Amino acid sequence: MKAKIDGHKETKIGVSVLDGNKNTHLVEVGFDGEILFHGTDDYPNKPENRTEEEQRIISQVDARARYAAQMEFPDEDILPFEWNPDELERVVTAIQNHPQDAFERDFRAFYEAIPDPPVDRPAENVDLVTIGIEITEEDRIARVTDEPVMMVDTNTGDPTALGPDPAFEPHIIMGVPPLAIEMPMGPEFHEFVNVHAKCHVRDAYLHMGEQPPDEYMVQGYGKMHFFGMENYHDVRFPYDQG
Repeated sequence: MKAKIDGHKETKIGVSVLDGNKNTHLVEVGFDGEILFHGTDDYPNKPENRTEEEQRIISQVDARARYAAQMEFPDEDILPFEWNPDELERVVTAIQNHPQDAFERDFRAFYEAIPDPPVDRPAENVDLVTIGIEITEEDRIARVTDEPVMMVDTNTGDPTALGPDPAFEPHIIMGVPPLAIEMPMGPEFHEFVNVHAKCHVRDAYLHMGEQPPDEYMVQGYGKMHFFGMENYHDVRFPYDQG
């Protein structure tokens, strides 16, 4: 998709978006990220009259418009951190540069929870084990949650808070399913976490109908699994989900 800023007023930004079908959309984005207007002559105006594919395109255009508005006004809070690929790349940098000894200390609880979730229920009924990460302005890890802050029970499909609320608001929450880890806590697990952070960058691009850069076309659980959106995008994964 291609987007350009048409102008702005006190409360909104005008964005033109050309989707993958070469159709034009005129979108007005509020400075709080709300989509105030979405006009197009090529798709039904009412969601109930759209096909699943048409609704997917409309949603991707909205996401692309928010991203364009955020880039034009970087000091505004238009696009949430967790859906901004530029911000998520900072998380990847922070994880890559986290000293190995500090990584093994900070991520040990996450490492231990993945094969054995610390909850009073069978592991096969837990869909995701999560960890929250906060980073500094210098793209360093400030702190991580010391135990899982949320899991999703596959019996209900609903998020369930199983650990205490974190004492801070994480910039990103990453989740992976319970699985047997055959790697020791060390550089290999460090790379495992790094790859999953890249998956969040990957999915932020897919969420707005964009092909991710090659370095982020990696296998792993990202936002698609976290939000139950594996089939949401018209940009398909060129690999098996892992």
